[in-house]
Amino acid sequence: MKKILSSLVLFAYSMLYSQAPTIDNTFNPADNGTYQEYIGTDAVLVPNNKFLVRYSYYNSESSVKRINADGSFDTTFNSPSVYCEAIYAKSDGKFITLGGTTPLRSYFADGTEDTSFTSPTINYTNFGLIKLLYQEDGKIMIVGPFTQINGQNYRNIVRLNSNGSIDTSFNPGTGFSGSESYYYAESIARQNDGKYLVGGGFNTYNGITRNKIVRILENGNVDTTFNTAYILGTFGVLTGFDDEDRAEKIIIQPDNKILVQCTYRQSGNVVNYDLTRLNADGTRDGSFVNNYINNEFVTNFFLQNDGKIIVSTNKKLSRRNSNNSNDLTFTPNIYNYYNSDGIMIFTGSGDISQVYEVDGKLFMCGNRRESTGQSRIGIFKLNMDGTMDMSFNSSPSSNSLFCNDPNIPYRSLKNIVLSDGSILVLSNTLSTAHSDIPANQYIYKLNENGTLNTSFNLDSRITYDRYQFDLGNSLQIYQLNNGKIIIAQKYVEASLKVDNIDKKIIRINADGSLDETFNFQDFSNSFIELIVLNNDKLLVSSGTLLKRYNQDGTEDSNYQQPIFTGSIVKMVLRNNISPAMAQFF
Repeated sequence: MKKILSSLVLFAYSMLYSQAPTIDNTFNPADNGTYQEYIGTDAVLVPNNKFLVRYSYYNSESSVKRINADGSFDTTFNSPSVYCEAIYAKSDGKFITLGGTTPLRSYFADGTEDTSFTSPTINYTNFGLIKLLYQEDGKIMIVGPFTQINGQNYRNIVRLNSNGSIDTSFNPGTGFSGSESYYYAESIARQNDGKYLVGGGFNTYNGITRNKIVRILENGNVDTTFNTAYILGTFGVLTGFDDEDRAEKIIIQPDNKILVQCTYRQSGNVVNYDLTRLNADGTRDGSFVNNYINNEFVTNFFLQNDGKIIVSTNKKLSRRNSNNSNDLTFTPNIYNYYNSDGIMIFTGSGDISQVYEVDGKLFMCGNRRESTGQSRIGIFKLNMDGTMDMSFNSSPSSNSLFCNDPNIPYRSLKNIVLSDGSILVLSNTLSTAHSDIPANQYIYKLNENGTLNTSFNLDSRITYDRYQFDLGNSLQIYQLNNGKIIIAQKYVEASLKVDNIDKKIIRINADGSLDETFNFQDFSNSFIELIVLNNDKLLVSSGTLLKRYNQDGTEDSNYQQPIFTGSIVKMVLRNNISPAMAQFF
């Protein structure tokens, strides 16, 4: 007998594992594997309009990947598994990574590491404050809040040879100093003649007064032909860059004029707020007008090929004309998110870390959500009028939330397969689109093939607490025989409401509208457990109480209530006929 049982067990085991499950590709046909919701961030343009990206997915993988112009991954690239803070590339595709256990790593264009490169030792750990300039000759300029390289004194600036050794032909002397805590150099650009423009919060370079910006010759000496005004008064700078600001970014225009992310004062008055343009000799360009909006400050800026300027502030993304006036032809459709204190924690394009103009489109590094719901994470593409180009990394399914709301620790979903094969999805985050079709619902329905069911629209009067991270346990969903759907609040924290009035149980029609014919008489207790009987009546427990309700939500007076000495914590329908209960004593 034991042999027979053993044979049956082995037969069942072999049958189970010989039928390996396969993916049903007819479900959600938009997700064909070409595009991924997350494709990395902080993209760097390399040859053939491809981009290198920093890729870090929930701490499970840190690497550098290469994506094609349409947002798909380039499978021909040898993706190095390395954590980094930033990537810097040359026009031939060779690149440097900054940060991690090894400060600098050098790679060939195909992604293989250049083992002839030896990383220097930098006496600073916050590599996010260090900036690099990767020259076409392979040399590397480094600026940031460090004081030593390989044990040698280099204050905030150093140049490396292509193999990682210090280039001693560049001598910065005593480097940078200043009166503020952020005196260090933090931005750098190189002119066509090889001279360097370096910005930061400093007041002097190699003992010579230079406020916030300095031009340095290729040998490390100050270029005395470039000088920006620096006139002090009793209470600070009268003329020149503001002493409470710093030159965080520098861009050199094709006409050799210089854009500087820093506030400039003239006779004590602010004449350029956060963004200033200098002439080639360092004097202020008076044709560059002031553009100030109350409570806004520039977080980044980028130069288009036509001379217009893309500006990212703490509140919006905009474009300005070459004289710094607003370009009204650029109207990005932006969704803003504010927390309960009125503080903005997400903006439609967030903080933009980089912009590239390629083939008449703007590739941007940051998060983006249209007011119509479509979104992209990490990298997105805009048309020149500011609208999002949906062809780039098209969304294969329901989009994720990226508002960084501290009250939502992670996304929580609860699904139920309905009798017609469609799927009802409850989410604690706003699913604003599915496969780039606007949804803007916390509860939505998918067709049997995984596409969005656009005929389902949840009644706007129905709400629940989306901050519930354990949504699967806080709400209960059941479909009735007539196709209508019961939504029940298991815990009071779920805060299920209609017209802002608390409800324990509601019923919706198949199209998402509220079923007004259902009028459940609520329990006063906070915890309820519910099962649906075969005749669509409801058996509802709360504490020691157990009641049965008719299909219209009224209490069934024919039901003889049993008496329990402990709270009912679980009910199941046994054999689809009689219920069984578990008590807590």
